[in-house]
Amino acid sequence: DEERQNSSIVFKIPVYNNMPATPCTKTGDENFAVKTDYKISGDQVSGIALGTDAAAMIGNIAVTEGKTYLLNASGAYKTSGAVATGDILKIWTDGGREYASCRVVIWGDVSGDGKINSADALSVQLYMVGRKSLSDAYLTAADASGDGKISSADALKIQLHAVERSPINQVR
Repeated sequence: DEERQNSSIVFKIPVYNNMPATPCTKTGDENFAVKTDYKISGDQVSGIALGTDAAAMIGNIAVTEGKTYLLNASGAYKTSGAVATGDILKIWTDGGREYASCRVVIWGDVSGDGKINSADALSVQLYMVGRKSLSDAYLTAADASGDGKISSADALKIQLHAVERSPINQVR
């Protein structure tokens, strides 16, 4: 033991060409945080009340050391107007890293116009008989009943919402 304590240790520290003279700066992501009541699940975001204005949605997402953007389904920035199925929520860190890119789902808004009406119920019916294709957030929005499948119950739920008999709950 005494021999080991008195022996010398040699450390080899590699030095590379073109190393910076000072340490690198922080990335800016150390204090990044997102707080929202919306449900972000995979590449989709839901829990947004029907008729929510784009600016209000952005304001309801607290981002520390980052930024939130909303784009329409075509990819253009959206700062006003009703949030609709297919809109795109983007959250970036101040360090330049994309934290999230999510398609908005408004349950029952199958057409992506930010409204729930008979056109949405018709889209569900046409999908069920194979005459209309639905995918991504639009297909998810078609499950208005929330049972995990697309059926006549969803078309009925949308129709009842449209005639103000039974509102579709956006929080699941």
